[in-house]
Amino acid sequence: MKRAILTTLCIFTVFHAAPGDTFQDVRKISRIEFRGLKYISKYEIVSKVEMRVVQGGFILNMDSLNNVLGNMPMVQSYRVGEDNGGIVVAVVEREPLFLFAVQRSRNVLPFEVDENFRILSVGRVHAEDRPLIVISDDDLVDGDISARVRNFAGYLRYIENRQPAFFRELSEISIAEPEHVSFMLRNRPTRYYVAPGESSMDSVKRLVSYFDAVRYYPKVARIFGDMAVTK
Repeated sequence: MKRAILTTLCIFTVFHAAPGDTFQDVRKISRIEFRGLKYISKYEIVSKVEMRVVQGGFILNMDSLNNVLGNMPMVQSYRVGEDNGGIVVAVVEREPLFLFAVQRSRNVLPFEVDENFRILSVGRVHAEDRPLIVISDDDLVDGDISARVRNFAGYLRYIENRQPAFFRELSEISIAEPEHVSFMLRNRPTRYYVAPGESSMDSVKRLVSYFDAVRYYPKVARIFGDMAVTK
């Protein structure tokens, strides 16, 4: 009993520093478990939470946990419950639908957005299976994505629904230059250049099928209508 009282006093001293501060919910727990995580890692969350390891478990600041989860754009909702001395956090994530990268000078900054083009993460990639879409600096102003990029993203959604197998092969797409669109596919060295338009992806797909059949992959393929120049 004495040890339990001393532990409680120590916790109060550490997290309740001065008179007038709001009392914080600090608990000793045996474990913390996260459920429902697909994109976010457990360590991405706990690295930002006030907690420390003690004998037999952890000292966890519950207010810090709630604050971290409540301010993560990737988290749509969450629920915290207790289970046999531990804490179980059930998380519903927002789905990163597009992975963009804005090109600024020689640097490329990746960021993810959901279906409403809400920015979910900056500088960290969660949806590694999505193609990287490189856009120009002019296409991102104060966190707002240009209509040009949104229209192209809508076209990609159409391709994903109509040709899912081919869409999964896409690794990188650049629309940073207005005069052409460039594509790269997974595990293939060729960069394809085509003029922007509704048929651009179909042209790339036909040429990719040909290169796969003959097992020949040039460094660059520039497509002009029904013709292609390679080098």
